[in-house]
Amino acid sequence: MQWKIINGWYCVTACGLMSTKCRTLHEAINWAFVTKMAVKTEMDMGVSK
Repeated sequence: MQWKIINGWYCVTACGLMSTKCRTLHEAINWAFVTKMAVKTEMDMGVSK
């Protein structure tokens, strides 16, 4: 996960592929871990494209 502050927003990139903007670093970290778990679960279930 990489992040930097741009115009008061935390811009976060996870796995080099997905990115989002969050108001707090806590929100950004939660987003990154939820996204990571969702992708892992999808792959474990064989749903990924």
